[in-house]
Amino acid sequence: MWARVVLSQVPVPAGLQRRFRTGPLADVARYDAEHGTPLLPSLRTYLDSFGDMVAAARQLHVHPNTLRYRLRRIRELTGLDLDDADARLAVSLQLRLAATDRIDPATEQE
Repeated sequence: MWARVVLSQVPVPAGLQRRFRTGPLADVARYDAEHGTPLLPSLRTYLDSFGDMVAAARQLHVHPNTLRYRLRRIRELTGLDLDDADARLAVSLQLRLAATDRIDPATEQE
């Protein structure tokens, strides 16, 4: 609960909202919508598990290799490098702000 309160206080300028709408998560959200894939929830679970592939796969009820494939697919689609700490932080923040309904990663740019 505390984290949601803190995130609700983070200012999100309009320019940053537009960037969120066109960034890697927007691409993944659109891909999921078009192909019926669970890439975005897989990414969120992986990040929430601090990169623990086995724990994330268990939570998703899939084999760790399935999760590895999904994360590799995200990288192929977006160029997102989850080995880069800054990229992980940015994606995690975007997912958190999306969860507070302050941004929508699937929304088209205005």
